[in-house]
Amino acid sequence: MQPEEDQPRKLSRRYFRLAIVSLFLMAFLRGLSSFFFTLFFWPALGLGILGFYYQWAARKEEQTNTAQWHQPSYGSPSSSNNKGMMLIVIVSAISLLIIVGSLFSSKKNSESSSKETNQTVEPDPQQEKQESSAYAKAQQEYNNQNYRSSISIARNALAEDPNNNDLMLMLGDSYGVLKQNDSSFIWFDRAYQNGVRSAYLSHWLGYLYDDKGNIAEGIRFYKDALKQDSTRTQIYDRLAELEPNKAEWYKKKSVQWAEKK
Repeated sequence: MQPEEDQPRKLSRRYFRLAIVSLFLMAFLRGLSSFFFTLFFWPALGLGILGFYYQWAARKEEQTNTAQWHQPSYGSPSSSNNKGMMLIVIVSAISLLIIVGSLFSSKKNSESSSKETNQTVEPDPQQEKQESSAYAKAQQEYNNQNYRSSISIARNALAEDPNNNDLMLMLGDSYGVLKQNDSSFIWFDRAYQNGVRSAYLSHWLGYLYDDKGNIAEGIRFYKDALKQDSTRTQIYDRLAELEPNKAEWYKKKSVQWAEKK
């Protein structure tokens, strides 16, 4: 069992260790949120002060015990007390500087992040106008059956905005009309992978997979198109050929929707 006179030194070491652990957690988690700085800094500061206090108490106790065997030194207790108070003042000053520096840095980073976000989020009206204009031109050429011109305009515009789904669909349509099915598939599939969903797109992809000989995928996209638009009689007619065991049902649905039209 540890002697009673060693208890202050033992407590001092314990509080210093806990303060170091708190500072480590503060530094490690501070990047996630400023909340962790507040959560761990103040316990670390309090534990550090307690560690210095018990360290001072341990020294004072040692001096008291030593005084029983040696002539007392009248200046030592006062000197030790002054040192302890000085350490507390130093720790408090450093802590205050850290807090002020952290708050200033956090404010600066917040303003910088807000500025960057605004710059990123705010659309460029000029760019939007150019993109809209490019699509309108491509659409006009498509409507005038100038498909190659429409393709040229759309591809040039996509170089500036590679995720523009409308331009991808325009390219898929234009290549499809020109019977360049491989190129048509590339752009329709790219639009689909980019999140576009519509009966029109699924119908096209079903046809293109069917044309490539991938019947399973063709059927899957044909049925997906019907889920979104059950009036597409051409799909019923094709599915009747691809799935003979269900041909009668497909033909019946085709006739029903043809009559309603």
